[in-house]
Amino acid sequence: QTSIDSRHGQNNIGPGGAVTLEGGAVAMLDSSIDASTGNVILTGAHPQNNGVVLDRGTLPGGSAGPGSRITTTTGTVTMSGRARGPSSTYMPTAGVLIGGGSQVVTQGGSINLTGYNSNTIRPTPPTVDPSDPYYWYYWDEYNQQLAQYNAMIAVIPTILAQDAGVRIQDGAVVRAGGAGNLAISGRSQNGGVGVDIGYGMVNPDPTQYYDQYIGVPSPTLPTVQSGGTLAIQAGNDLSQNALKVDGPISAGYAIAIRPGGPTATLANQEAPQTPIVVGGNAATGFTVT
Repeated sequence: QTSIDSRHGQNNIGPGGAVTLEGGAVAMLDSSIDASTGNVILTGAHPQNNGVVLDRGTLPGGSAGPGSRITTTTGTVTMSGRARGPSSTYMPTAGVLIGGGSQVVTQGGSINLTGYNSNTIRPTPPTVDPSDPYYWYYWDEYNQQLAQYNAMIAVIPTILAQDAGVRIQDGAVVRAGGAGNLAISGRSQNGGVGVDIGYGMVNPDPTQYYDQYIGVPSPTLPTVQSGGTLAIQAGNDLSQNALKVDGPISAGYAIAIRPGGPTATLANQEAPQTPIVVGGNAATGFTVT
């Protein structure tokens, strides 16, 4: 548990300083950042896991923690994350993951969430010469990875957690108050969901190892609100819907939903060639139902 408070006098009456966390993966577990007028920037990337995480941890004794918190008054909150590339784990990840009752709340500042997930890529056979003394070792490793991949593909339709660019779940609150705008942009490149706002999965026993294939559905939907404009941009490989919203979202001015999403460098990319289908189901395209 870590607390960062850049506010003058440790209250919202006065100004606050900027807070920036950058590096590999950035994970806040039962931690807080309060910055008042200061901007908050979190930037992370991980080759085999989530890029930026706000979630609950485990308290002494094994009980679940209260979740994490980021607050500002007029300061802007920016979270940008890149999730894993090809790996042998095949566990669902997100470029930006906010869950466990965590809160990202401003009183007038804008919030920007950008997440990219290169997703699970089917293992490729080794290109090693048969005369290589490790030839069979490479093939055994490939076959193990292929078995893991096939097992994951078999259960994906039955689980609530998939790879995602941005995932907001399990009672999380993301609220840009006042006239603040909220922008969410996510892409899951090889399957998965660009932006996923829903129940998600939770760990029934915090004392045990947990991944998002093991657990139970969360009983609590997240809250996503903007006092100004709420803009959601989502993209994937068109193998399924790029945007998944299981709970209410709201805005004081307008809600804008469009295809697209970040590239691997986290630069937003429009997708004007993508067809948009309303009230139906498209094999390829951006579907709103």
